[in-house]
Amino acid sequence: MKIHKFYQIISRNWPAKLICFSVAVLISMIYGMSSVDTRYLNIPFKIISAGDYMTADDVVANVRVLLRGNKDDIYSITTSELNAYADFSDVAAAGVYERAIKVERLGNAIHVTPLEISVEPKKVRYSFEDKVVKRVPLSAVFSGMPEDGYEMVSSFLTPDYATIQGPASVVENIFGMKTVPVNVSGRSSDFTLSVDVENSNHKIIVSDDEIRLNVHISRIRLSRNFPHVDITLQNVAPEFAVSASAVSGSMKIEAGSGDVDKVSSSLLYLTGDLSGITKAGKYRIPLKPSVPDGIDVASFTPSYVEVTVTAQDKSDIAHESKPAE
Repeated sequence: MKIHKFYQIISRNWPAKLICFSVAVLISMIYGMSSVDTRYLNIPFKIISAGDYMTADDVVANVRVLLRGNKDDIYSITTSELNAYADFSDVAAAGVYERAIKVERLGNAIHVTPLEISVEPKKVRYSFEDKVVKRVPLSAVFSGMPEDGYEMVSSFLTPDYATIQGPASVVENIFGMKTVPVNVSGRSSDFTLSVDVENSNHKIIVSDDEIRLNVHISRIRLSRNFPHVDITLQNVAPEFAVSASAVSGSMKIEAGSGDVDKVSSSLLYLTGDLSGITKAGKYRIPLKPSVPDGIDVASFTPSYVEVTVTAQDKSDIAHESKPAE
């Protein structure tokens, strides 16, 4: 009885009900179509290569993807949530290979549904070569200038080479690498730091081994010649009189840029030590330079002097040692 009544209710005015149902379906379809949108994005692209083989071709940096889905959903997806790649990890010999580009969803994009993703281009083709590992000389690059009055004297790297790897045809034409520029502006003393290798060639990989740079910085030293420097003979025993083959020499000094002009010849000497002379005679006495602190001697002449040592009369000695009245 109840079933019969149910069918009566359904069949009553069925044309009108069918029309209403059709209109509802149509409205639902129109609403669904109005909420579906498309969006184009350029996303980063990379290749996954085999361990012993690398490509020497230029790999595209980005690919274009088309997203189709709910408007709010697809515009909430960022480029960092889509990862485009082509997998060449199965390459087992040098040659040319073609692979499809795949797009991996990350983050919020994993939960967006429905979502259609298409990519342009759909495939990529690259030539693969043997991977070569090589050590190449490494040189340091500097920028800026040390503090006024100072200069960079020397530098060295430890190790002094970089280890690179890449396709054979690329690596065999690389004969050296340089460091990222090191700024020495305002420096006035030695320093040591870790440096990176400058690599603008995306086809090679540089080992991340630590590289240390040692830099020696010192005051700028200027030189100056003094053609007349007194020779002094020291520690002469009182019983001797001494005559020398020369009374002056010459000297070349080095000093800081602010000090070299302050030096005068009266502050410079060539000294000979006669403390070991115990009897009269002729001797060859080595000379040594005597200069103020902070002054370096680059050269001097003569390096020795001939002296004649004679015994003085006792009366002369007594007279020299007698106090003045």
